[in-house]
Amino acid sequence: MSAPPAAFDESDSLKSAKGVETAEPVVVEPNAKVGSNKSANLEQALTPELIISPIEDTDSDSEYTYEPGIINRKCCSWCCIILALIAALICALYFTVGPDKNQEVAQGVVVTEAPTAVPTAAPTMAPTAAPTTQLFADTMELLLPYTAVQTLVDTETPQGQALRQLVSELEASGGDPNPHRITQRYALMTLYLSTSQDGWDTNIGWDEFREDECDWYGIKTCRFLDDGTFGVSNIELDNNGLAGSLPSEICALAPNLESLDMRGNALVGDIPACLKDFDKLAQVFLNNNQFSGEIPTGVLGIASMTVIDLSQNDLEGPVSYLFGDDTAATGLRTVSLNDNRLTGDFPTEALLFPNLSTLRLHGLNMKGEVPESVCDAQQQSSTFLTTLTADCVELFCTCCTACF
Repeated sequence: MSAPPAAFDESDSLKSAKGVETAEPVVVEPNAKVGSNKSANLEQALTPELIISPIEDTDSDSEYTYEPGIINRKCCSWCCIILALIAALICALYFTVGPDKNQEVAQGVVVTEAPTAVPTAAPTMAPTAAPTTQLFADTMELLLPYTAVQTLVDTETPQGQALRQLVSELEASGGDPNPHRITQRYALMTLYLSTSQDGWDTNIGWDEFREDECDWYGIKTCRFLDDGTFGVSNIELDNNGLAGSLPSEICALAPNLESLDMRGNALVGDIPACLKDFDKLAQVFLNNNQFSGEIPTGVLGIASMTVIDLSQNDLEGPVSYLFGDDTAATGLRTVSLNDNRLTGDFPTEALLFPNLSTLRLHGLNMKGEVPESVCDAQQQSSTFLTTLTADCVELFCTCCTACF
């Protein structure tokens, strides 16, 4: 029988490998010291790529095998794949969500709001002065004789608000707009919007701009016109809490207005110059307000004028030019200008008004004296200047019926 194989001596195996480069595993005893030559070779082999794995020898649990120069390619591949997936996920989140200000980053997790189903509409352009509809343009064209285009397109002005109210009414009715009705309603709407900052005492009809303006509070009379509509002829809004300026758009009422009474309010600013263009205007009561500036020239020359009371305001300018119109109203009976800041001499042009029975000039800054010709005319007539008042110290007067 053959002899049994000799027992394997690990020390002999190491000896046979002395000085020879080998790819076989090298077993190193724990705490063993390696010679200098072996150490050099071993250090060259033991690179950072060294992988340590337990040997399959069951006799010793403390020995490890070093495999120099070999990379575990499977682990490296899986690591690369995982890193690539993480990078792709981060990119997808970034480009999907974006750097939204609403993101909340907490413990490495990005929380964003869910996207809306409907995309946000693009911002609209700033409003322009150009009309947006043909109806708007046609309506505005009717109003341009009374209001500048810049004022009409401004939604903050009473005129701009009145224009849009009119267009809204026309769109709702779908009817053919009547030019007279448009301008008349526009004038009344602008009057209300310009003088109602503090609220009128009574504003029935005005606050809702009811369909028939003849039913609004203070519209005392409307006359039937040839075009089948009604024209406002008498406005009485005295002592009703009106405050603000009297808009020039009231001139749109000129063709039909016969009487205007706004005394006892808080109206300020100039009296509209177009007041002289009211062909049918017979009575004007604007006293007890806070009007300033000059009295419109020609206002006493309206042929139909009978009574005008502008007293107790802050009006200024010379008195004489008011009576200097060659087309003086022969029917003028009462002129009250007292308690203003008017100046100048006594107007001898008063003689041009033979039916002028009342002329109040006290509380003014007039100087001089009342001409004798005026006093003579007064004495010779039973209707001329039956009431004449003045500040008799500054304006010497021998025929005044009352001196202040």
